[in-house]
Amino acid sequence: VRAWNRIGFKSILVIIGNHTAWKQHKVLSYVLTEALNLGATVVFLGSDQTHTTLLSTTSRLFVSKIIPWTKSDKITGSMKKTYLLTSDIDLWPIDAKFYQPTNKKGILITNSECCGGFMSNGKQIKMLPMSSILMSVSLWNQVLGLNKGIWKRKTMSAKNILKYLESHSTNVNIHAPVRKGFNDGWFMDQTIISTQIHKWHKKLHSYKRRQRYNLPLVEERPYSGYRLDRSNWNPNLI
Repeated sequence: VRAWNRIGFKSILVIIGNHTAWKQHKVLSYVLTEALNLGATVVFLGSDQTHTTLLSTTSRLFVSKIIPWTKSDKITGSMKKTYLLTSDIDLWPIDAKFYQPTNKKGILITNSECCGGFMSNGKQIKMLPMSSILMSVSLWNQVLGLNKGIWKRKTMSAKNILKYLESHSTNVNIHAPVRKGFNDGWFMDQTIISTQIHKWHKKLHSYKRRQRYNLPLVEERPYSGYRLDRSNWNPNLI
């Protein structure tokens, strides 16, 4: 939270767990208090043990429908002028310029060349990383289809997130244990947002009159710089 504050971003933390349990735990209570003192907005989503890991990775996709966005909202105002940037809890940003989109009406994807691709319904889809994807609140709803049908008036609780995941992941058992880095459940956040952006972009370019409008674009920004990765750290030397 402090790192994002430093470069001018406000933080929203989605915690899968019980608020009371966090308050009663010495370490977790300290983390929660410090995050709130630094100005973070903290949201708790309750879950059974089976779905905790899955929800911890996928819930960030649905912040546009978890937070009630109103003009009086303490974070910011309108959905078209509020931008959500996904991140990992252990990613510390260094320079705000890396997260500034060229077209504020579009989608910015950083480190876009990291992850290869995957097959979905017989089509090759580029795998996009969750750290980081930026777009307006209204565009998040549009890309994920949360602005229409049964999702339009729903707040994305843990239960509704699971329903969405199940309806958009026909080949994945969302109730199976998630194994870090090994099974489809672990990569579900990336596969879903990658597929939805692919569909949205294809639909955008099939619109015959698109030249008459200032329509959003997908801006892919490959990583170009030095990255400190904790997976290579030797804890004995720290």
